Amino acid sequence: MREAKIIFVIDIGNRGDIYMIMSNISAKAARLMDCLPETDKLFAYEFIKKLVLARDPDFTKTTAEEKKKIENAEKSGYLDDDEIDWENIGTE
Repeated sequence: MREAKIIFVIDIGNRGDIYMIMSNISAKAARLMDCLPETDKLFAYEFIKKLVLARDPDFTKTTAEEKKKIENAEKSGYLDDDEIDWENIGTE
């Protein structure tokens, strides 16, 4: 039987919703943490945060999967933010 992925919906206002799909191992860790008392949850959270910050202190590194998605997007003909004339959107 295939494991289902957990999807989190994050409200970002009038731009719509962003869906984050959590990996199976992250979902399992979250389920385990949920079984802990509140003080232990906080300890586990702080520990995980330290691990993440040690790997990527300014949150700029990409995972192999993220890098592949970025490369595919760049090949798809998307527009770079710098290429858009934001001052004149909707004018003729």
